[in-house]
Amino acid sequence: MCPAGGIDDLPEVIGARAVERLSRIIARGEKGIPEHPSVTMIEGVWHDGPDGR
Repeated sequence: MCPAGGIDDLPEVIGARAVERLSRIIARGEKGIPEHPSVTMIEGVWHDGPDGR
């Protein structure tokens, strides 16, 4: 969390999701660039700073 306030982009969640995705790719034996790439989005969380912003 940012002590001045701002968006927490949840790096732990992003990392966990990346590991899950990579493990599925490896388990299926996929190689190379995917024919139909996908995007996974993780919503960040806003934290107010000490001055309320």
